Amino acid sequence: MRKLLFGILIVVVSIVAVALISPSLIDWNDYRDEIADQIRKATGRDFVIDGDVDFQLLPAPTLSVGDSRLANLEGAVAPDMVRLKSFDMRIQFLPLLSRRIVIESMALRDPVVEFEVLADGRRNWEFGQGTAKVGRASTEDATGARGAAVMGAVRLDSLTIDNATLIYRDRSSGRVERIEGLNAEIAAQTLYGPLRVKGDFSYKGIHLGFEVDAGKIAAGESTPVSLRLKFPAAKAETRISGTLSVKDRGPQVTAKLRSQGPDLGRFAALLMSAGGPTPELPGFLARPFTLESALAYSGKGIEINDIAIQLEETRASGALNIQLGKVPRIDAALSFNRIDLDQWLASGMVSYGAGRAAGDGSPPSGGTKAPGAAAAGTPLAVSLPKGVSASIDISVEAMAYRGGVIRQAKLNASLAKGKLTLHQASAFLPGGSDISLTGVLTAKRDKPRFTGTIEAVSDNFRGLLSWLEVDAASLPAGRLHKLSLAAKLGATEERLEVRDLDLRFDSSRVTGGIIFALRSRLAFGANIAIDRLNLDAYLPAPAQARRPDGKPAGAGGGAVKEKGAPGSAALALIEDFDANLKARIGELTYNHVPLKDIRFDG
Repeated sequence: MRKLLFGILIVVVSIVAVALISPSLIDWNDYRDEIADQIRKATGRDFVIDGDVDFQLLPAPTLSVGDSRLANLEGAVAPDMVRLKSFDMRIQFLPLLSRRIVIESMALRDPVVEFEVLADGRRNWEFGQGTAKVGRASTEDATGARGAAVMGAVRLDSLTIDNATLIYRDRSSGRVERIEGLNAEIAAQTLYGPLRVKGDFSYKGIHLGFEVDAGKIAAGESTPVSLRLKFPAAKAETRISGTLSVKDRGPQVTAKLRSQGPDLGRFAALLMSAGGPTPELPGFLARPFTLESALAYSGKGIEINDIAIQLEETRASGALNIQLGKVPRIDAALSFNRIDLDQWLASGMVSYGAGRAAGDGSPPSGGTKAPGAAAAGTPLAVSLPKGVSASIDISVEAMAYRGGVIRQAKLNASLAKGKLTLHQASAFLPGGSDISLTGVLTAKRDKPRFTGTIEAVSDNFRGLLSWLEVDAASLPAGRLHKLSLAAKLGATEERLEVRDLDLRFDSSRVTGGIIFALRSRLAFGANIAIDRLNLDAYLPAPAQARRPDGKPAGAGGGAVKEKGAPGSAALALIEDFDANLKARIGELTYNHVPLKDIRFDG
């Protein structure tokens, strides 16, 4: 692009010389071929002017060019790399006498620029690859030196871009990106900077405003740069300020980032809807937010440190590291202070459709919906990528749920070679309880399989049951206070296996294994052993039956018969599932009678 600008400046200077030598009235359309030839020599591409050309020397040199086109590389999708509706430039006269160029104003109307990486790897923005090859080697160095001198001698007071379209194509991947409706106002002390840019554009249906301030760009030196992005549809904005340096290893950026807005849900929905429908998101995101971080970019990857997120009373901190290479690696860590899960779940899902301005206090369009379950019977397809490595470490100090508090919830997992390893999933639950899960998730032919271990301990199991709203009032006091569990797990879509079970409660211990068949009619098989079980300690005290005259049954003869068939409720229950049970009880106490070595197989 520098060569293109250099060619245009040569044209302007040449026209000024002609005008000074021949001040008579000139029809500048007669010079269209000469102008096009100068640009062709500078860029190596054919340049065609279809519109009118006009030039005025006084009161200031002014050049106007109508419809014009710059040819693309041979083999590119579009025949033209640049198409322009009109081009106007006004230059201050006196600075020309001291070999300085002050562009008072420049305007590009309806430009369309095609950036393309061809299938053979050529990039159409790298000039010198086109059709004009004769004499290129002999003039390349001289042209580059003159171009650098011109770049430093040009001051740009105002460059206006009106309704530009930028298109990027990668033929090898088939990727196509478009920026449309680009409007910008640019000012620069030299073409190397410092410069200031302000404007707006649309990308994948998202309208953005932007402001850029940059210092002077010099190879090997750091340049201060600041960027401000505005998202009007979400009333949010993002600011990035830092330094940019261009070295032999490529560009490097060190900066601070701050993003804020009145509605995180709307902001996230806006970004996620790029090029597609607007998604539904959890309602708890509909709150004011701020995000701050320090970021560093180089050819090796991106580091985002000192992340600080605030969503009303919830705060989080963490870091994100992305390493580029043959096998990219992503490492993320995030720590929350407190999450009100009751409030978050009560907010349901909301739709951020059109018709609601961000932060106007009204509910998102589409209303609030309770989270829904997937359709029954739908096969679960899981695919784990093999070409990337990742790790994630999430912790929550306190999480309000069901009126209680879950403390020190942690999730630590990693992904490598298509295998997801759960290093730790743990939490301290109400009732002096804690639970821990570890394991490995694999997906062969998109069918998931999990193998792992689970451990749980509760010092007040009755309190835990009460928190889970499980009624344990019928159990005698003093029972089910302590409980511990350890087992190996295996799970697929079709079955759940519990192996090496070790369950201890009160004075009893249960060992063995259980297999559940996950189908429309539940089925399970179990092989368990119980060392001892005092059944009397868990059965409620029977109420003494009485005769109609108020005397205890059996007094004076005659017994009271219970209504209904005995065990009918139990029989109705077992009709809902299939079971294969093998059990052994070393010692069972029932009705104060001890029974030894009881076995069941059926």
